[in-house]
Amino acid sequence: MKTCSKCKNDKPPSEFTRDAKRKDGLNVYCRECTREAGRKQAAENPEAAKKRGAAWYQNNKARRDERSRAWLAANPGKASEYCARWREKNPGKNNELSRAWYAKNREAALLSDKLARERNLEKFLQRERASLAKRKDRKIETGAAWRAKNPHKVNFYAASRRSAIAKRTPPWLTDQDFQQMEGWFMYANALSKSTGVSHHVDHIVPLRGKNVSGLNVPWNLQALPAIENLKKSNSHAT
Repeated sequence: MKTCSKCKNDKPPSEFTRDAKRKDGLNVYCRECTREAGRKQAAENPEAAKKRGAAWYQNNKARRDERSRAWLAANPGKASEYCARWREKNPGKNNELSRAWYAKNREAALLSDKLARERNLEKFLQRERASLAKRKDRKIETGAAWRAKNPHKVNFYAASRRSAIAKRTPPWLTDQDFQQMEGWFMYANALSKSTGVSHHVDHIVPLRGKNVSGLNVPWNLQALPAIENLKKSNSHAT
């Protein structure tokens, strides 16, 4: 047993925090008294307490994360309850904090989202399809409102796509070549209906690839399942 220097109660060593400067390796105050002293000090000087807390977090981030994961594993469901109670006491604060964090870490967030989608594209698309089915009307209204608010962006994106296709469509193509190109779109549409899996018409060598650009010609087209086309993006295997 060890006697707390503040409350004078005898308590087991587990009730004391570690202190390497002490002979027995334990703090002179018990955990309860240490917490009480910390709360009092923080109330008297909140700015200094905030700085100390931030410094400790930076110096012990890995340790804190490990402890958090261990607590979550040992207390499933409690974190959700705490978060729900916090949101009730602080309506709108969660969205405010999320927006502030995103504004500060936008590039990192976008990169993280992109990598997560690429690693789990199938799961991502399933979630998107389920979300679309659940909120189809709302998404249609939101999309229409965005297009009405940003007609210049809509025109720019459409013009960019048309320009890319026009620049990469050779003038020497024949009517038969254009018929074959149209046939690819008919074929992809037929595959979508017969298999129930959405298919896209893809340029084998992308029109705007990072390292190489292909032509808009019938022999550079193929029908791919939508998910494979999205995985491929503008990349080209050489």
